[in-house]
This record gives sequence, C-alpha cells and structure tokens, in this order.
Amino acid sequence: MAEVRSSELETGLSFSGDPEGSDTVVFAPRVVRAFHALKEVCGLDDETVGRFKDGFQFPERVRVRRPTNEDKACHFFPGEICFYEAAFTCGLRLLIHPFIMELLGFFGIAPGQLMPNSWRIVVNCMEIWLAANEDKIKVGELVHLYYLKESKEYGYYELVPWARRARIVRGLPLSFRYWRSRFFFLSGDDFETPASKAWGDIPRLLRRWGTSHLVKRRSKLKSKYQGRVEKAIEYAKTIESWDDLVDPRTLAFYCLGPDPSSYDMYARMRNKKDEPLSAIGTKFVRITDRGAPILAALLSSPTSVPTGVASPTSSVEELTPRNKRLRVGEKQKEKVDSRPSSIWDDAGVSVARAQDIFSTDEMKVFSGVPTDDVVRRHLHKFVQVLGESLHLTSEYLASEAKVESARTHASSLEAENSKLKKELIAAMNDANLAKEKLRTLTEELRVERELTKQKDEQLAAARERTKGLAAKAIEGFQ
Repeated sequence: MAEVRSSELETGLSFSGDPEGSDTVVFAPRVVRAFHALKEVCGLDDETVGRFKDGFQFPERVRVRRPTNEDKACHFFPGEICFYEAAFTCGLRLLIHPFIMELLGFFGIAPGQLMPNSWRIVVNCMEIWLAANEDKIKVGELVHLYYLKESKEYGYYELVPWARRARIVRGLPLSFRYWRSRFFFLSGDDFETPASKAWGDIPRLLRRWGTSHLVKRRSKLKSKYQGRVEKAIEYAKTIESWDDLVDPRTLAFYCLGPDPSSYDMYARMRNKKDEPLSAIGTKFVRITDRGAPILAALLSSPTSVPTGVASPTSSVEELTPRNKRLRVGEKQKEKVDSRPSSIWDDAGVSVARAQDIFSTDEMKVFSGVPTDDVVRRHLHKFVQVLGESLHLTSEYLASEAKVESARTHASSLEAENSKLKKELIAAMNDANLAKEKLRTLTEELRVERELTKQKDEQLAAARERTKGLAAKAIEGFQ
C-alpha cells in the first residue's frame, strides 16, 4: 500500500467526493482504469451543433464547440465543460440551477458523467418539490431517495432508488440511442449560476472527470424533511404524463428554463403537420395476442392517460391507414369505368378500404362513442392548435417590433456616428492648424534667439573696447 494524494492521481483515479475539493489522502493500490468515454467518437456535425444554441436557448455569451475526432468527452480542456445532448433533452437548461451545481459538487463528478435518465430524475424531482412543497428540493432529500451507482461503463454514474417506494420518478425512457457519441463542449460566461446573496456560495462545476465516493448507507432525515418527502411521493402518484415535465413550457413555469422560443413552438407544430387534427394527443395501437389482432383505441380524454397494460406475450404495433386500390381481374378491367371510384360514390370501395384497416368486430369499439364527445375532442384540439398559432403570431409580431426598434436604434447610432466623424475631422483640422502655428512660432523664436545672441556678442565686444579706451585714457592722463 502506498500513500497517494488525490491531486497526484491521473484521470480516472482521482477521488473527488469532497464537495470542497480538499486534498484527501487515499490509501489504495494504484490501479489504472480507462474511462469508457475514450472509446467514443463524437458523431455530431457542425450544423447540428450550431442548432443547439437555438434549440436549447443557450445565452449569447456561451460558446459551443464541436469536438474533433481526437477529442473525447473525458478529456480536460481549460475553461470548457463537456455536456451530452441527452442531458438537455431530459430537461437541463442554462443557466445551470444552483441545486444541480450543489448536487454534482456533493457527488464530486462532472456534468458529463451523469447518465441521461439520472438527469431526468433530478429535473423531475425539482419540479415535484416545487409543486408539492412550494420550495426547492434539498440535496439531503434527493440522496435519501436515490443513491449514486457506478455504471457498467467506467466513468459514468446513475441514480438508483434505495427502495421500491423511493422510486418517485417513473416513466423513464428505456434507452437513448447513440447518446454517448453526441457530446459537445461549452465555454464562456453565463452557463453557471454565480454566487450571490440569494443563493449563497455555490460550488462551481467540475471541469475534469473524476471518481466519486459511493455511499453504501442510506442517510436519515429529520421529521420536517421526512414530511416533505412524503408529500412529494404522494404528489408524484397524481402525475399522469411524465413527458410533460420536460416540456419547455413546464420548465419555464417552474423557473427551471427560459420561456419557449418560436423555434421550439414551430418545431412542435412541424411535428404535428402530418397528424390529423382529431388524432393530435391520441394514439391508436394494435395489440396482438398469439396472432389474434385486437384493436385498442385510446379514446380517453386529452388529459387522461390509459392504465391498461398488455400481457407480456402481447406485441404492440402502430396502426397507419393504408390506401389500397381494389384489385381487379384482367377480364374485369374492361368493364370498370375509366374514372377512379371514391368512397363517396362507391359503397364497395368504402367497405373494402374500411376492411383494410379495421375488421367488423373491431369497428364495434367505436359504436359506443357519442357524437358530442367526438365533436368536443375536435374542438379541444382545434383550440389547442389555434392557441399555439396565436402564440407563434404574437412571438412573430414581438420579433418584428424588436427588429423595427433595432433598426431605429441603428439609424440613430449611424446619425450620431456621422456627427462624431464630422467633429473628429474638424478637430483634426484644428490640430493641424495648431501644429502649423506652433512650427511658425518655433521658427520665429529661433530667429529671435539668433538675433539676441548676435547682440550679446556685439555688446561684449563694445565692453572690451570701452575697457581698452578707458585704460588708454587713464594712461594718457598719468
């Protein structure tokens, strides 16, 4: 056993469990393990990385850099921090919230070391606490429910509940495809919340990847905080759609992110452009059990979520309407009218097309749906889409007003700039005239000095002659 200090360890060996980053003495054998991130190459292009700034609404002073083929997520670059796209997809926004900075400092890991679903757990818990307790979550409350576990891929960590009842966040995605190859680096100002009187001293995010000190015993809470945890658990049971918690509008509502931009709203509308108006918010799936198709139409209201679960042996596939033409024999083609038949003038076509999608037994599911309910859903979705359109219009008008204001301000700046240019030219002319006058005065002063020097020489000569004459006069008198 050799005594090794954490500050002397190489990448992958440092111990940074202390949130204050003190130099801890570690008595351990020097075992070198390589981070799994060294095997991953960034698969993003410049265009995709450029869209992150608009898509995730990064502040203007934040710089985004796409890694080169030699750059790895675990590499250390001064002033830069590695982030994965999946973290922002799971609800992370800039500025980084003080709670997240405090939590990562408590674990002693960099932001890129936390796996995507763990980011979603952190963000969802922050929202649940604000809704249930009207106060932000404490680090001790989160680590009472979840503990940090080392992933199979060395260097990454995930949050795992201590007990089944502690699993407060549900509805997590099963996987994030290729997320380890979609990373980038952030630098500059305005992506960390600075320390202030309101937040106090906040530990800064770690730039260098490290190895966390894993806790093996569950921490205990005081009765006050235990009550807050119970309220949060009860509130989480009432959540129907967990995906709504990572919606940009929900994040903005809980002050965990900026207001959704027109870019986000347009993206949401664009994703729904090919979806029928009556089908927005609903899903149609076909559940097959041992080869027998059974139609399960999720005809619940837009705010409800179905609770039925298929059996383990069932398979689920999406239903997409298919428009198949009637197959007519070679002999019958001559008898068919040249005009194409439609479902409005040919009952056979309508029945055939209906049978391509639904069987007679399956159509019975829709017989119990009241017409008023269908109309109500249509109106609800129409109002929803209309509201989003009005929001986009208001955002566009606000942007136009900002552009016009910017143009006016630019015109005033140009006028002021032109005035300053004229004043500068006049000042330069005055300076040139002053230089000419100074040069003339200097020349005149030089001439005056020469004349004064000549007069001084003449005066000295006159004095010498006067002395000689005086001496001769005295000598003659004697």
